[in-house]
This record gives sequence, structure tokens and C-alpha cells, in this order.
Amino acid sequence: ARRGILVVAAVSLIWIGGGLSERWFTHSLAAPESEQPKLPATTITMIDVAYIFNNFKAFKAEMKTLEETGQGIQQQLAATQAQLQLLKARLEQTEDKGEKEKLEVELAAKTKEFQVSTHKFQQELEKAEAKVYYEYYSLMQEETKKYCRAKGFHVALKFARDTIRPDDRVSILQGLQRPIVFSDAPDISDDILKALDAAVEAKAGPRKVDEKKPR
Repeated sequence: ARRGILVVAAVSLIWIGGGLSERWFTHSLAAPESEQPKLPATTITMIDVAYIFNNFKAFKAEMKTLEETGQGIQQQLAATQAQLQLLKARLEQTEDKGEKEKLEVELAAKTKEFQVSTHKFQQELEKAEAKVYYEYYSLMQEETKKYCRAKGFHVALKFARDTIRPDDRVSILQGLQRPIVFSDAPDISDDILKALDAAVEAKAGPRKVDEKKPR
């Protein structure tokens, strides 16, 4: 203990005498740099996925095509269902036992076929819709990754930019479920939307120019 007191006293005398700088003394007492690793700052940005998909031209065009295809098939199914209703009416009106049995068999077979066709249609439509969502969401992830790396962002969080409507119960409940209460992080939704449109256009290639001369 006495030896420690003497060392401290000696250092104090040297410092007071100008032989030991304050900078050297502070540095010598600090922990080595290897024990104090500097972590890189994490920069965060925000992205409204719902807004992007609601305004993404290529995505909306494909979904519209799917919708039109679905409507066409639904019309065919509706026509088949109408035929089944007519067949059922014939079955109820006929009094001939042989004819009735024949119609019952036919109605059962066509009803089963109609149910199978309807189920198959629903499955195919859902599968096609899921594929469109997957392809364009994957493209959005890729463009977001490239954008964030170019701008120095480390994390892109999903959020909803639309405000909560105080007179709309659904809007309020959805707002309560939002994971982010407040953020000053930049919103890159519009930039990503532009990048997506450009990526789709580049993938489609240059537009064909009509080489016909005007008359």
C-alpha cells in the first residue's frame, strides 16, 4: 500500500512539474482500443409496401389480366350452373319413372363435374395470384436492397404512410396494430416505385418504333 502511495505521489509531482502531459496521462489510463470496438451506426429508412403495390403499373396490369380471366371463367361456370338448374327443373316436373331415374343420374354427374371444375378454377386462380405477388415482391426486395446499399441505409422497415381516420373504426384498429408509433426516418417508397417501373421497363426492352412513313 505504501509503495502504491509513493507511485501516485511521484506521478503527481512529475505532472505538476511539466514532465508528464495531461494528454499522455489520460491516454495511459484509458482502455486499449482493442477493448473498445467502434460499432457502425445503423441507418434506418421506411417503405410503404401497400402504397407501392397500389401504384405499381406492371403489377396492377397483371392483376387486371387475372381479374378479367377470372370473370370470363366465372361466366362459364354461371352458364353451367344455369343448365343444372334447368335439368333439375325437368327432373322435378317429369312423372315418368324411367325418365326421372335417367335425369337423376345425369344431374348427379354434371353437379359433381361442376363442383370439381369450380374448385380447380379457384385453386388455379389463387396460385396464379400468389405467383404474381411473389415475383413482384421479390423484385421490390431486390430494388430496395440495391437502393439502400447505394444510399448507405442498413434497414428498411415497412410502415403505412396513410393517416388514421378518426371516424373509421377499421382504420383505427389497423392503426393500433402498426408496429411503429413514430419515426423521423426517411420514406423511400416513391424512389423504390420509380426504380421498379424502370426495372420492368428495362426488362421489357426498347419499344418497337413504327418505321412506316406517313402518307
